Amino acid sequence: MDARWVVAGALLIAAASGCQLWLDVDHAQCDSDAACIDLLGSGATCGEGGVCSMPSQLGMTADSVRALPSRWSCASTPADAVTADTARMLRVRMDVVDVTTLRLPQGLSGVACNWSDGECTRPVSHGIAPGDDGFIEVELPYGFQGYFSLMAPGYLPALAYHNRPYTEPTSLRGPPMLTASVLDAIAAAVGGGANDASSRGVALLDIRDCNDTAGDGVRFVEVDGHAASYFKGALPAPDLTQTAISNQLSPGREPRALAVFLDLEPGPTTFRAVLPDSGEAVSRVTVEIRAGHVTYVRIRAGY
Repeated sequence: MDARWVVAGALLIAAASGCQLWLDVDHAQCDSDAACIDLLGSGATCGEGGVCSMPSQLGMTADSVRALPSRWSCASTPADAVTADTARMLRVRMDVVDVTTLRLPQGLSGVACNWSDGECTRPVSHGIAPGDDGFIEVELPYGFQGYFSLMAPGYLPALAYHNRPYTEPTSLRGPPMLTASVLDAIAAAVGGGANDASSRGVALLDIRDCNDTAGDGVRFVEVDGHAASYFKGALPAPDLTQTAISNQLSPGREPRALAVFLDLEPGPTTFRAVLPDSGEAVSRVTVEIRAGHVTYVRIRAGY
C-alpha cells in the first residue's frame, strides 16, 4: 500500500466519531490493542474482526451537549461502530446530475472503491451506469464507507463520498457534476477568478442534520488557509458566512445546504463542520482531494 494511504487511514480514524476504520475487508488490521496503538496512537483499541477504532473525536463535553440545538444533538453521542461484512450485500440507489441543468450527464460511468484504495486498483463494484430512470443501482457490502469515482464526457471527474456507513438499502439524491466552465463561474461568484483545475482540487460539501434534512446555519473551518464559500440559489454568495438552504441544486428541488472549497492541494483532507455561535463540532470527515477532480461529500451530523 502507498505510504500516504497509511497516513490517510490514520487521519480517517481521527476524523471519525467513534467509528471503526475500514481499511481492507479482506485482512485484519490488528490482533491486540497494542497493534492499534502502534498504528493510530494512544486510545486506539482492537475490536471485532481485527478492526482498529478510536474513541469519539468530536470534542463534546457535558456542558457543550446541553448547549447544542436539538437538530444537532446527535453529534454529542459517538456513532455506533460498524464493521464491514462482504457476506451481507445492500442495494444502493442514487442519481447524479449536472449542477446547472439538474439532468443526467450523458455517458456517465463509474466504479465503487474502498476508502483506503486511493487509486481504486481493486474496485468493490465496477461498470456502474444509470438505469432508465436515471438512477445508479449498485450492490455494496454491509458497512461500506468508501467512495464512487464518476466520469462523463465534458465533465470534471468526481469522487463522491457519504460519511455514514451503508447499513441498510438506501435511495438518495447523489452528487452534482460540474463542467470546467461552471467551476469557473462558481469561482468568479466568490471573487476568486478562474480555478486551477489541472493541479488543484475542489470539494463540494453537502451537510445534513440529525434528521437528515439540509443543514443550514453551519460553518466549515478553514483548510490550509482556504475558506469555504456557501451556496445561495445556484451559486455561492460571497456575503454568506455559513450554510444556507438552496432548492436549486437537486432534482425535485430537494433542499440542500452546500459549501465549496476551491484550489485545494491534492491528498487526504479533513473538513470540520461547526456551529458558528459556539464553535462546537457537529461532524468531521477526511476524504481524498485529487487534482482536476471535484470531491463531493454528503456529510451527516454526528459522524
